[in-house]
Amino acid sequence: MMYGNGALVLGFAMREPQSRYTKAFLSPDHFQTDWHGRLWRLICELADKDEAEQMPRRILINRIRQHDPDLPLDALGTIERIGSLPDAAAEHDAAADRMLAIWQCDQFAMAGRMVEAIAKDGSSSRDPRVALDKIESRWLEAEKLVSSSQTVRAVRSPGAVSRDMAELLMARAKNPDSAFGIRAGWRVWDEIHRGARPGRLGFTIAPTGVGKTSFMLNLATSLCDGGTPGLYVNLEMTSEDIDTRLAAIRMGNGVTLDDLESGRVSSIMVDSAAAASERSGLHITDSSPKSIGTICALLARYAIREKIQWACIDHLLEIEMTSEEGRQTGGVQWKLHANWIRRIHGVAQRYGIACEIVGQCGGEDMGFKVGAEPSFARMQGAKALLNHVDIARILWPAKDGKHVVSVKKNRGGRAGISDSFYFDKTGGRWEELGYWAPPQENEHGL
Repeated sequence: MMYGNGALVLGFAMREPQSRYTKAFLSPDHFQTDWHGRLWRLICELADKDEAEQMPRRILINRIRQHDPDLPLDALGTIERIGSLPDAAAEHDAAADRMLAIWQCDQFAMAGRMVEAIAKDGSSSRDPRVALDKIESRWLEAEKLVSSSQTVRAVRSPGAVSRDMAELLMARAKNPDSAFGIRAGWRVWDEIHRGARPGRLGFTIAPTGVGKTSFMLNLATSLCDGGTPGLYVNLEMTSEDIDTRLAAIRMGNGVTLDDLESGRVSSIMVDSAAAASERSGLHITDSSPKSIGTICALLARYAIREKIQWACIDHLLEIEMTSEEGRQTGGVQWKLHANWIRRIHGVAQRYGIACEIVGQCGGEDMGFKVGAEPSFARMQGAKALLNHVDIARILWPAKDGKHVVSVKKNRGGRAGISDSFYFDKTGGRWEELGYWAPPQENEHGL
């Protein structure tokens, strides 16, 4: 590149000041040159003033110099020319992302040097745990600083809200199905959820061994095997277990997990499953330990690089808790989960990802028997958790041997509804059966 990232961002902003993407997250501190930061602040102020007066226009050098005469005239001319280059419109977003990434790297580099110094002191200390706490605290500060640099959002004026609302409703009137997200092909699931919708977050809980991971992997293949890009953040299973489950799903009901683990499979079946995986848009992480900061960074990175539209985090209990998070929540699990869910949901909304989170149900307050099915009201920490999700689900085994998914819809479409649908689980593959109702007991309780 013949010109720097900062010059490209500034030049395009002068030419097209109404561009909202870079203004949403860049601040003057992110520029490597001080006067670039001053210029960025001035461009944003002038652009906001023009927009408020409904006079979007190019920001000329003379106008900039009237407000800050110390800015170098020749350099301003160069930046203006860079912003007028044919590829500036296509390249300025990537330049802004590179510039922000460099700044974020610098923050971690500074934290790393501090961590190294603390570690050297700790190695000769009688209580190295003190040094460890300092290291975690310093690194968390850097992580928060880096994460917060991406959370600034633009504020829309009443006029902008009016225009956006009219465009949205007219588009819906012309195409009623436009409200749907990615369809899973499960009729009842799609009907209740209206597909996997951008920026929405689903939260599924179940006791151990009921099939949370299996259910989510089936959902993942239903959504992504047609080519839709997605990310499965695996925090619990080994890569071998995940691969085996995905193979069973893609081979169909004729092959069980036991068949695959025992080697009872033909080369034709292996080739078929491998080909389906190759065509799929589903990316799978390994099961290495991850903090909530690492998970959010993964979601953002794959949203930018791979344009993922769906993601699943499986599951919350496996996320590493920092010492500061422990102090803030007292180690109470549902408080940690609520905090993590808020952060994940923020990333999902920012990048337009339909996101699923898997959790564990809360002990003795969750019964699993007919007539006393698990309820959302009795979920441990239910109110705190449910306030931050769009769709909440409880997965549980029914009396007839099938698996039931109870759904509570908090936002989007028919909010407040509560439905149940059920599945038959065979060989690792889930087949949707339709809506479910509890079996009616006779007068003898049978």
